[in-house]
Formats: sequence, structure tokens, C-alpha cells
Amino acid sequence: MAHLATDLLELYKTYFQQPYCVNIERLPEDSVFTSRFKGDWQGVEVFLPVTLRAGGSQLYIPCCTIRAASKKSVVRTVLPERLGTVKEQFQTGDWEFTVKGVLIAANGVFPDEEILALRRIYEATEQAELENALSDLFLDTTRLVCVTSLEFPEVGGRNNRHRPFTLVCEATT
Repeated sequence: MAHLATDLLELYKTYFQQPYCVNIERLPEDSVFTSRFKGDWQGVEVFLPVTLRAGGSQLYIPCCTIRAASKKSVVRTVLPERLGTVKEQFQTGDWEFTVKGVLIAANGVFPDEEILALRRIYEATEQAELENALSDLFLDTTRLVCVTSLEFPEVGGRNNRHRPFTLVCEATT
């Protein structure tokens, strides 16, 4: 088996147009993260490994980024005697996770096995399991998610042994 070196930071920048960096300057000075890790993580690209399981398939992706987002549902009531609206009945929505990464085959050829495993996970009719350091903070008692979309963007004639993807999933609880 051949060992091929790949610059993951450049590869990620090629497909997603920007590196994934920790920018300490955007955090408040009194932030716990800022005080503990400013010297260690300033400008360092951060990748978090993800393991996905569903439909009898499992895929470990060592270098990808993950985004967690949620929206609240708020009932807004207009009252004629006051400006603006009255907000009531706050309800937190489901957590949504966006995973961006690049599939790379171990043997230096097109990553067809990895793409097929990701496709099987997406097409599974059951819940998927998402194992990741960030998502574990938001998924209270279980790692179960519903995979809602999967995209393999065009690569425009670039190296055929790398295949970028974007996967979106929502917490099931």
C-alpha cells in the first residue's frame, strides 16, 4: 500500500474556500476559552473526528468540521397601544449539525468505498448515530440524529482521490 501525503488544511481551503480557524480576537476577553487557550489555539485550524453509524454502515472521518445551530420558536403578539411586539412562549428548536469534510481513500485512489458508506448512512430509514466531541455537548442522552441532506459538490477537475461532502443532520430528541 502506498503512503500519500496530503495537506489537509490546503485541501479543506480548496473545497470550502476558507480554513477553519479559532479566531480569539472575536471572543470577549473574559471568555473561559480565551483565558485558557489563547496561547495554544490562536489561529490554529481545528478539525474534529466524526463517526457516523446507520443502516449497518459505519464511517470514521478523521478530519472534518462540524457546526451546531438551533433556533427558538417565539410567539410575537402585536399590541396597538405599544411599539414593537410582545414575545411569549419561547420554545427551543432541534439542534442541527452541519458536517463538512473531504473523503480520502487510504490507498490513493477514488474514495468509492467511503462515498458508498456515506450514501448508505444517508439512505438508511432509521436514525443515525453521530459521534463527535462537539455534538456530544448538545445531544443530551443519546447520539441519535436524523440525516436530512447530503451533498457532494463538484470538484472542477481537481485531484480525483479527494471528494468533499457536506452532511446535515438534526437531533431526534
